[in-house]
Formats: sequence, C-alpha cells, structure tokens
Amino acid sequence: MTAQATLKQEEFSWKSLKFKGRDPDDDSLSSDSVAVAMGKYIVCFTPERVVLDTKKRVCYGLRLPATKIYDFEAFTAIHWKDNKIIIVGSERRAEDRCNFHFEIFTILVPPEKEQTEEDDEEDEDEEIIEAEYDELPVNLELDTKCLTTHLHNNKLYIVARYNEIQRFTSTDITKLFMIDLETHQLVEGFACNSTLNHMSYLYENQIHIHFRGAPNDDAIKEEIIVNIEKYYRTNKENVVSFDSEIRRHSDVFPLNYYFFQYQFANGKLYGFIHSDTVDPNYETLHIYDMKTNIWEKHEIAGKTPQVDAPSVNMNGSVIILDNCLYLLEGRRNRVQCLSLGSLSSVTEEIIKPKFKSPEPSKLSSLLKNFLSQAPHHDITFEVESELIPAHKWWLTQRSKYFANMFSSGMLETQSDKIVISDVKATTFKAFLEFLYSDQIDLDEELAFDLIQQADKYSIPDLKRLCEECLSVYISPDNCARIANLAELLDAASLRDATVAFIAKNIKELKERSDFAEISNNMLKDVIIKITVR
Repeated sequence: MTAQATLKQEEFSWKSLKFKGRDPDDDSLSSDSVAVAMGKYIVCFTPERVVLDTKKRVCYGLRLPATKIYDFEAFTAIHWKDNKIIIVGSERRAEDRCNFHFEIFTILVPPEKEQTEEDDEEDEDEEIIEAEYDELPVNLELDTKCLTTHLHNNKLYIVARYNEIQRFTSTDITKLFMIDLETHQLVEGFACNSTLNHMSYLYENQIHIHFRGAPNDDAIKEEIIVNIEKYYRTNKENVVSFDSEIRRHSDVFPLNYYFFQYQFANGKLYGFIHSDTVDPNYETLHIYDMKTNIWEKHEIAGKTPQVDAPSVNMNGSVIILDNCLYLLEGRRNRVQCLSLGSLSSVTEEIIKPKFKSPEPSKLSSLLKNFLSQAPHHDITFEVESELIPAHKWWLTQRSKYFANMFSSGMLETQSDKIVISDVKATTFKAFLEFLYSDQIDLDEELAFDLIQQADKYSIPDLKRLCEECLSVYISPDNCARIANLAELLDAASLRDATVAFIAKNIKELKERSDFAEISNNMLKDVIIKITVR
C-alpha cells in the first residue's frame, strides 16, 4: 500500500548544531560513539567522555571514577532511573573468555536554574561533570561479539552473541540473559545458533531480535520475538525458558538492508540503512510503527552528514530526545539534528508487509496451475460477470459446504454455472487458489474479505490465517470494523487480539466517533482485561 504526499524540503532536513563549552577532540563525537539519552542530556562514553545539554547547547567533559571502559572489548550503555546509567562491558581475560563488568554511574549534572547572560558565560567555563561509581555484583563470563541491552520492570536484559566451546567444537550462540537489579540474580534463557550480529529493541513486554545479513540471503531473514514476562524454570539452575516465536524477517521488514544505526522510541523503530558494501544512507530515514504495522520512508533534504560507517552494531550514535533525532557526526562539537515533528507532511511511502503462507510445495504449485488452466472443469462460478472454472470433486474434498451443496440436488447445482453475488471476483479467485494450493498472500483488505468466505464455506485453515493477518493490522482507524467482524464470525483469536488492542489504547479510542460501534460484550471483556492488567 503506497501513499504519496508533497515533499516540503524546508520542513524536514538536517540541521547542524554547534555546542559551546568544552572543546573535545575531532573524533570525540562519532558514528562509533556509545551514547545514551538521559533527560535532556546525551551522555557519550567513547571515543571521549562528554555530556551534551541539548537545551542549552553546552558540551561538558565527563569524569568517571574507577571505570574499566577502555579495557572493554565491547560495551553498551543504558539509562536506568533518575541520573543513573548502567554500563555493560566485557573485558578479555583469556583467548576464549571475557569477564563481564556491570558498572553503575550516577551522573551529577548541574542543578536547574533560571538562565541569564552571566550564566551563559559561566556555562562555558563549567567544563567537567562528575559521576559517582557503583558496581553491580554479577558474575558472567562469555566470549562476546555483539551486545545489546534492555530494561523492563527493574530487570536488565542482555542479548549477547558469543562463542561457546562444546567438547571439540565451537559454536556462535545468541542468548538472552536476565538480571534482577534488586536481588542481583542472573538467569539465562532463550538461545539460538547464529554466526550473525543482531539488532534488538524492546516493545511493551517483548524483545524483538533481528539478525544482520546480506540482502539476498533468505536463510537469515528472521525475527525472533521473546516474551520476557512469560517464562518458566527448567531443571537447570539459573536457566529459564522464555515464550518465543520466530517470524520471517521479510514479513516484518520490507527492506533489503540491515539497520546499523537505529533507535527505538515511543513504539517506533527509526533507522538508517547500509550493508557491508554500501555506506550509510543519511538521505533517507526509515520508520516502523509497531502499533499500526506501517513502514514509512522519508527523504531528508539539505546537506547530507559526512559520517563514517560505524563499526559492528552501533545504535548509540543515534539518539531521540523531545521528538528530535540526533546523529553524532564526528566533527568538533557538532551534532546533526532532525525534527521528527515535521514528518507528517513529508511521508513519501507507506508500506504494509504482506502476510504470506509457507513456501509452496511442488504438489501445491501443480494444483494451483491445475486451477488456472482448468482442464476438464465441470463447474463454473459467475462472480461480477466474470466466469471462473473449477472442479466439483476437488471442492467437495476441501469444503463441507460444497460437499453438501453438490450432493443435495439443490436447483443451482443442477446446472454447470453458479452465480455468486456476495464477493468480489478477485477475492473469490484468491479463495479458490487457496483451496487448490494452500497458498495465500494476504494484506489487510484481502484478509478482511477472505475471512468471510472462509467462514461461509467452512475452511478453518484459511480463517485462521486471516485472523492472524488481521491481528497484525489492527489500528485505531480499523479497530471498530475488525471488532465487529470478529464478533460476527465468532473469530476467537482475532477477537482476543482486538480486545487486547482496545485495552492498551483505550484513552485514544474512546475519543473516536466509531468507538460506539463496538459491542457491549466486547467492551465488557476490555474492562476485565484492563482490571486484570
């Protein structure tokens, strides 16, 4: 699905911001920076430690006591609470092992006060911000190669790719670790074999993990979704099993390249694309909205930032604060900024990925061709004046409805033509193709029409696929429509997904005029869902 709008270049373009105060080295702010947002501040830990005040446009130095940052093979930073930042880093101890360190820094930023011209001059002299140090007493040893972290309900989650030695072989593993920040207990959970680096982001109670790979390598185009609130203990000490599922990467990402620089904020994934052979493209910003399942592609006007390709999996050099995206450019005291508030008028492309069946077998392909060629057909459907041939025997094997129809001696079945008046021709042809091949490519509109045919002709497999597809596409604009459809067709899984969506977005939805169309029975379940939550 594509929508076009006028591109207003003056509204959405890179703006170069100059920060006064401390004058760090030329490469102190770069695409390889490990940085984190903290209130109005951007705290950068490498290559040089600085704190950027995005409101006052002041750059401070940062003094970290007792840190081992410069001894780390890899590390990441995440804002915990108040002015506390957790550093997760690995220090190499032997050829095949790294010892993880968990450092907590309280950044002692200057107190807020009313700004005057004299204060502006003082700010330029206030070059250093101090930090207090604490250590998280957790023991973890891995030979890590790629590291991302997330915080949820006072628990720290680490997605790490590392090399695990098993007897006489070594295997690259991607594993999820969970640390309770109150009890300091460490448990390990989800794991999969992977020779690829990953990107990951947290949305509600799920961690989404995407693996990096070449544009044409279908084998690695997978997304792993881990529900971090659903897990159970195993018979191994400090090992849990998380509820997880795997989706094809292409079903979620209609893009050929991997995001090296990305940030997830307010339910949206923002990223710049490049691969091993293509430099980062800072002329285009891609945005994925988790709530609506819509991809947006925005062309950026103005001078393109000259930023070197970051090293493996750096998401710290892109920061989102107060509806602005900051790119640490690498030039002295300069940061590139995009105002995300102007995005609504410059959308160039909107994409909803299609919901696809598994890859077809040779037999299903043959049967699909059999329908399209229709040799020896003995029944014809007339839909919107279009004649569509088929085979009675095959339809009776696939559908109880057709079996009853053709064996009942009903008047319309005594002829070789049946008129269908409650469906579009394109929908009915897609319906027949599924009956012959078990294959279907669904988008929102086709799923909405097909589920009604699946219910009418008693095809439970197709109805289930349509429910799964529509569950992905639920949005504020179609929520009432899908809710009524789920009630009408007694589509249990679609109804559950709709109830969950309404409960999560109740404040926004109840202001809409179509909210009154949702049935009282469904609203009762929404109230129960909100109460239990």
